[in-house]
Amino acid sequence: MKKNILYILTLVTVVLSACDAIEDRQSLAPARDAGELKQSISVEVVGNTVTCSTSIKDLTVAWSSSNGWTSSGTSGTFDAPLKGDYTLTTYFLGGDERVEVTTDFNIPADDPEFFAHPYWALIAQHDGAREKTWVWADDNDYAGGNVWGNGGWRASRKGEWWTVSMDWFAENKGASPMDKLTFSMDGQLNFSTEMPGVGQPGTGSGAWIMALGGENILDDADGAEWSQGSIKLTGHSIPCGIIGSDVIQYEFWIVKLTEDEMVLCAPEGGAGADPWSGAWFFHYKREGYEYP
Repeated sequence: MKKNILYILTLVTVVLSACDAIEDRQSLAPARDAGELKQSISVEVVGNTVTCSTSIKDLTVAWSSSNGWTSSGTSGTFDAPLKGDYTLTTYFLGGDERVEVTTDFNIPADDPEFFAHPYWALIAQHDGAREKTWVWADDNDYAGGNVWGNGGWRASRKGEWWTVSMDWFAENKGASPMDKLTFSMDGQLNFSTEMPGVGQPGTGSGAWIMALGGENILDDADGAEWSQGSIKLTGHSIPCGIIGSDVIQYEFWIVKLTEDEMVLCAPEGGAGADPWSGAWFFHYKREGYEYP
């Protein structure tokens, strides 16, 4: 989200600089006020596609939506795949004046095609809520309760060459059994990390997106399906989302995802690395779930 805000500010700054060089642009004051400018704006929602425009043609115009979309010009079109309430901000720039006008709009339903893959619901929805929290699977029955370790890229389905317990992870990497990772689909694809300890990257938040199915599927060395795709993070990372010598990662492949369990993997050599090359695995479970 910080990166989106920075981009919006940069866009507006660039447009403002451009306005200084165009002396024949009409001044906003005193002829134009926010009310008149707002009346010039049209926002049309069809399904999950939003089209915005203004009838003002003699001013420089920039746009930003609360879902992260930004653009410039007198019109634009963008997709908002998540249902919810949004705000569109329109920046009118002329001479040395700037007026910002906001327009609210609603997306009535999630885009069924965009979110067709079951992983969207599994990773970020639970009991009717549009967010879901994951914690370390320190009582798992598949890795002896160990929560982090390495194994073979596109081969192992958990940390298996070398894995560590929650106690070791806490003492040596700053992890905590109280670490939390929450994915949300409430209006935006946001996530938050809670880390009461000293581990990287610390408490923070960011945005997330998944690339699933089709060309995103990875097979193992024997040709069997190994991962349905990856999750990409911006602005922050998962609790102790590190490999090797504590290098923070921002893309993870989903090796396992059910209602109660999640195993993520980050390769040492990138996605194109050879099968059985080094990779790191992160074992999570749904908050509140206990292994039988």
